Amino acid sequence: MEFEVIVADDGSTDETLEMLSQFKAQTELNLQWTSIPNYGPGNARNAGVAKSAGSWIGFIDADVIPDPDWVKNAIQLIQQKPDAGAFEGRTEVTQRNLATPFTHQTENTDGGRYPTCNLLVRRNLANFHPAYLIPFREDTDLAFSILASGYSIIFAPALIVEHPPLSSSYSRP
Repeated sequence: MEFEVIVADDGSTDETLEMLSQFKAQTELNLQWTSIPNYGPGNARNAGVAKSAGSWIGFIDADVIPDPDWVKNAIQLIQQKPDAGAFEGRTEVTQRNLATPFTHQTENTDGGRYPTCNLLVRRNLANFHPAYLIPFREDTDLAFSILASGYSIIFAPALIVEHPPLSSSYSRP
């Protein structure tokens, strides 16, 4: 099973696009990207899905580190449970000595949170509502949409990402 990597850039102000161009020149990986000007993570993901050719979409956020076997494990899950609507991966927060609101909001070790920082979704179900312009609950809305369509979302502890608690990843009121 082949796969592609599509980076959906939501108006980054760093050298992301330049770095992608350099990396693409050095790899045989099927790498593409799309960039939209700060329309929110859901809309950026929709733009990435529109560029993709696959029947399954893996959402992995820029501030997480996927396990080296993530793609292999994703392919196995799709083959083992072809009727699933989505697979919710395990999200581990690193630096455990930091007990912060970030840790409690982000860590997902037993399922039921549906974070799109680590989610494998059937392409026909990977459609975020465009009204979510800020990164807040667009993932929950997507999960409700998948479940309302009659599909299941299966917790898949083999799909592991590490989520370092970066100050820019968590907004405090």
